[in-house]
Amino acid sequence: MEKFEVEGYVDARGAVAAVLTLVIGIAVVTLMNIFAGSLGAQVYAQVEPDISAISDTNIQAYVKESITNSFKAQSTNAKYLNIIVLAVVIAVVMALVLGFASFTNMGYGGYGGVL
Repeated sequence: MEKFEVEGYVDARGAVAAVLTLVIGIAVVTLMNIFAGSLGAQVYAQVEPDISAISDTNIQAYVKESITNSFKAQSTNAKYLNIIVLAVVIAVVMALVLGFASFTNMGYGGYGGVL
């Protein structure tokens, strides 16, 4: 038997790596949501004179409508961020519990590990 099996060591490097990946993913999604709104507004403020200079009113209306729809989509996405964060937190907790519990006593004797 391996040393960690005999002496009760837990080798949960995979679970810790998965948890760190999920936490970093949440941070990236949150930062993207924050910066997308603020940078999008800045870009629109800079190109608004160029959009207004378009001579064809149909094209100008389509461009403005597409910009409006993109901001609405970003706003809707931001509303669901709380649910996404909650789902990831639940996944992190379950990964930790299953990651550590699956290695405990390695399931010998009908007790110990989950798997």
